[in-house]
Amino acid sequence: AAVQYSGAGGRDPLFLAADFIPVIEKYVAPVLVGRELNSFRELAADVEAVEADGKRLHTAIRYGVTQAVLDAVAKANKMLDEANAMAELQSASATDPMADLMDKYDSTVAPSVDDELAALKARVGKQ
Repeated sequence: AAVQYSGAGGRDPLFLAADFIPVIEKYVAPVLVGRELNSFRELAADVEAVEADGKRLHTAIRYGVTQAVLDAVAKANKMLDEANAMAELQSASATDPMADLMDKYDSTVAPSVDDELAALKARVGKQ
């Protein structure tokens, strides 16, 4: 339920599945249909990269679809979800986990954050 209410913190609107089914059908399904279920990380990255009208997908869609992908890849490989995730994490070539984590969060700034900050500055007269 927590992802449904991510809008309360200003990140996404309230998630009502019926409202977002067309978004999933139009933007997400074409990325996944017909794909081999051999790499959770690859498929999850592809889902994370999907944009609808120039914006990232709702958090609930990204979370739900990647969880379904994790389950599907695990079943295709006759593994439990946890074992599948661990196998992929073990096979990743992590040189320095701390550096990788820092790169993940330092290298990209979501445009929506910049837009919200600019709007907030404008409201308080600090442009």
